[in-house]
Amino acid sequence: MLFRKKPKQDPRLIPHTVQVPKCVAFALIPMVDRLFADDQDGDTFQQALRPFFNSERPRIEILCGDDITFHLEGPEFVCGEKTYPLGAEVFISNHGWISLGPVEADEMLSHLRASLDVAAYTWLNDHNLTSEIDCARMGRDRKFDDPLAIRRMVADAERLQRKGRPNHG
Repeated sequence: MLFRKKPKQDPRLIPHTVQVPKCVAFALIPMVDRLFADDQDGDTFQQALRPFFNSERPRIEILCGDDITFHLEGPEFVCGEKTYPLGAEVFISNHGWISLGPVEADEMLSHLRASLDVAAYTWLNDHNLTSEIDCARMGRDRKFDDPLAIRRMVADAERLQRKGRPNHG
């Protein structure tokens, strides 16, 4: 089965023809359509896949703090009964990078995830939001939800700005 994707009207782009076995076409074609979509989702997928085509290991997780950024490198491999990443790089602001091996990367990831759980539950409890937990995740309609989020950010910024002004009256 041949799969053809019509390129965007951009002189930098090259049309591609790919031969796909019929047994995987039903799963592959929708993924390719999402990857080449001419919208924000298509751009996001392309950025996520870019490391797979570079000489670097792909980042399968990035956890950012104020001073430390943890880059987990993949892919992951099964070793016995345990799954390990290929490694990790940790960036420490004003200092530089530290490389971690597979076992160290897995241990640090476990530690960071446990810390994240504790911090998130503490914050949710402090703001009385645990009663709003819903067992089903609500999907996002980006055409509606993204502009709504931007309006909320602007309203909060204006509120904080008014709150910080001295009252002259």
